[in-house]
Amino acid sequence: MHEGSKNYLFGSNIAIAILFDNYTLKPYWVSSVFPQNPAGQMWKDFGYPIDSQVFYQFRMDNSKGTNTSTLDSIIDGMNTGDYIALVSYNTYSINSNDFSSVFAKIGVNVASLKGGQCFTILGRKDLS
Repeated sequence: MHEGSKNYLFGSNIAIAILFDNYTLKPYWVSSVFPQNPAGQMWKDFGYPIDSQVFYQFRMDNSKGTNTSTLDSIIDGMNTGDYIALVSYNTYSINSNDFSSVFAKIGVNVASLKGGQCFTILGRKDLS
């Protein structure tokens, strides 16, 4: 088992996000949101010897089914034109109204997502 696996989130409404620079396609992290999962911190900035991987793993909603704002904060910290790859881990069920403005920032119509299934999205900030 990977050393960071004990800190993985499990269950529904979990997503993984990777950000990519528009020009180099090199993954990066935004300083306003720290990657919580140790497996997502394999980057020189975090003391890892090489820039290997950096990603965010987070719960998309809280126990009340409302937006936790983690995704919103990540997108707000991105540079205009940069890409974000989002993958749901397991199934999800979110309130479309609560997430529509968040997903719109990366050119995704949340109504096109089917609840109860997994999703994979490639979005681009502010260029929809």
